[in-house]
Amino acid sequence: MFQKKVESDARSAQSRRLGDLIEQYVQKVYDRNKRMVDVIRVKEEIERKIEQNVNEKEVQAMRDELHTLIGDYEALVNDKIAVFQDMIANLREISKNNDAVVKNEEEIARLRNNVEIVARDIAQKKRMLSD
Repeated sequence: MFQKKVESDARSAQSRRLGDLIEQYVQKVYDRNKRMVDVIRVKEEIERKIEQNVNEKEVQAMRDELHTLIGDYEALVNDKIAVFQDMIANLREISKNNDAVVKNEEEIARLRNNVEIVARDIAQKKRMLSD
């Protein structure tokens, strides 16, 4: 009974940790998406200004800023890809751990069954000897 409670508590703790990990990844992706939207908004503003009649110096300054924004956007995309790769790697590790837990639980169940069979055999042989 106590062992089942410990196993149940361990599974609950693992589920909470997994939930926390997923929440962290979702928040990271949300933050990157928000920053990407901001970069796109500024980029579009610059492009609108470039289309207006402005002098060559202003156009060049805007193009430079646009180039910087594109670099920032690419960095955000790469960062987002890294977050997803990290998340996938962690989920694979969790999956492997879960597979190991399931296999271990199956082995424990098999061994318990064998112990019960042997215990019954011993009890039966004791009854036969006592008769």
